[in-house]
Amino acid sequence: MAEKRPRSQSGAVDFRTAPANRSSMQPASPAKAVDAASKPQPAADKDEFARRLGFTSYLDLFEASTPAGTAEGKNWFITALSGGRWVVWNDENLTASDSFASLEDARRHLPASLPQGQ
Repeated sequence: MAEKRPRSQSGAVDFRTAPANRSSMQPASPAKAVDAASKPQPAADKDEFARRLGFTSYLDLFEASTPAGTAEGKNWFITALSGGRWVVWNDENLTASDSFASLEDARRHLPASLPQGQ
């Protein structure tokens, strides 16, 4: 039997006083959580990543970066940092685990599955 929800004088359901729908309170399945985690990162997260690398915004970081190619379903970039260091990163994970002393050293740390010559 359907649960009765309080109605206002106009006959519409009053959601301020209606009981919660129990089925909507169930935790998300692990598959749904993984799907949510694989969505593109919000702009605020991208800007935070850029600030950690010393840039004012993700757009500034992106414009200062050199595309290195696509591998593992991700777009890879190499970026020169202030102080002469270099980082390798991709636009999905938004992480740069290490910095490198030279562009050549940074290129050696790109995924092996990247097509050569990019």
